[in-house]
Amino acid sequence: MPRPDHKRPLPGNATLVLFTDGLVEHPHRPLDAGLTALAQVAAAHAALPLADLCRTLADAHLGDGHDDIAVLALRTPPAGPTHGTPTTHSQAR
Repeated sequence: MPRPDHKRPLPGNATLVLFTDGLVEHPHRPLDAGLTALAQVAAAHAALPLADLCRTLADAHLGDGHDDIAVLALRTPPAGPTHGTPTTHSQAR
């Protein structure tokens, strides 16, 4: 089946977090509740260095602990005349 491509520009100094479902899924809680809790933890710690942010999200124990967890974070370079390569970090368990 065809898969559509999506593009979304990110502003300078934005942080994008990608993760597996094990980070937020819990059998006794709706998925939306886990996603909301993750968004709250991420927003509260968004200024951390990427390695610390990934570790904080993985350590938040939002899932039930029965599935693997992977967290990948990317931060875009600051807006301005100089553009560098985005910084990335990942954490897996």
